[in-house]
Amino acid sequence: MSAGTCKHAASGCDYPAGECGGACVRKPTQPTDAERYTRAMIDGNLTTLVMIERKHDLFGYPPDIVSIGLRAVARGQDAHEAIDRHLADDQS
Repeated sequence: MSAGTCKHAASGCDYPAGECGGACVRKPTQPTDAERYTRAMIDGNLTTLVMIERKHDLFGYPPDIVSIGLRAVARGQDAHEAIDRHLADDQS
């Protein structure tokens, strides 16, 4: 297997060379913790909710605040800074 990208990378294929097999589709992406958190809320999966909250040091915050932090993480930002900005805007 080659370490380079697929020869069809220009068409959007992101498989490593030798793994594409000509299908040239993007690999399925893993859901973000924000997406997993939303799904766990819908499903009532408390174990997953708590696991995600603890992973990001957000345990104890209300779900709407946790969601703000998780969306920030998905964008590559700090969860606590995003929450602080949100709460500061609410106080203005």
